[in-house]
Amino acid sequence: MAAMSTVLNEYSYFIEVTVAKNAGLLAQCDKTDTGTEKGVWKSRAKLKLDVSEFNKRLNAPDKTIYLGVSKENE
Repeated sequence: MAAMSTVLNEYSYFIEVTVAKNAGLLAQCDKTDTGTEKGVWKSRAKLKLDVSEFNKRLNAPDKTIYLGVSKENE
């Protein structure tokens, strides 16, 4: 469980530091990206993973965690 928490924190940091700062350049290099705010890289740059509450639940001694899937634009 600690490994899952670490991975989520690191992925959130990667999005914030690498993707968000370079979304424009990444869009230019990606033939499938439209370059608009709804393009692949600018959409991903807006992704904010708030994992603090999840980490609290994950590290609680008595835990039940339900995971779900949602669309990227929800």
